Amino acid sequence: MSEIQLYKSTEFERKIFEKFGIKIIDLTVEKLEKMICDYLDENNVLHLATSLNDVPRSTPLEYRHIGTTIYHFSERGGKFLNLAKNPNVALSLSSPYDPHKDFFGARGLQYWGTAQFFHPQKEPKQFAEILEESGFKAILERVQKELLNGLELPASGGEGIIPKLIKITPKKITLLDLRKGVRNASMVY
Repeated sequence: MSEIQLYKSTEFERKIFEKFGIKIIDLTVEKLEKMICDYLDENNVLHLATSLNDVPRSTPLEYRHIGTTIYHFSERGGKFLNLAKNPNVALSLSSPYDPHKDFFGARGLQYWGTAQFFHPQKEPKQFAEILEESGFKAILERVQKELLNGLELPASGGEGIIPKLIKITPKKITLLDLRKGVRNASMVY
């Protein structure tokens, strides 16, 4: 069961917001989850933070989502080494804005969760299901057809590269979109 945590604005903050036409809205779990999913739909790149032995790593990644669960398709990188030892992750997305034109125009999402990855040879059924559901299968088919001119990729992905799917399940997601009346509203799972 999810719950909402809302940032409580001070009277002074509410007056400032009102002056700039911002009214913080009342949210239900369903409304906030829809706003989070809509924001995820508007974007396709996130920054995934992993950590191992107190050394953080942040990686920009293309993603897909089903509801609030995030998926990424990748062949290799330090993130896999980190995730194998520490599945706890954080990620963020943000929209560009010009604070000189609209100081309250910042929009973004923070996300804390647990990652797991699926290997095509070790978990073929789950790998295939997630590949299909997440939309990555259609992208890979297009790449193979249009960019590789029908060339078959080696089963390993070539040069020892084996593609994997990362699934990130949320623990907490915080959304900021003041122009839509949302100030650091969090979904806790």
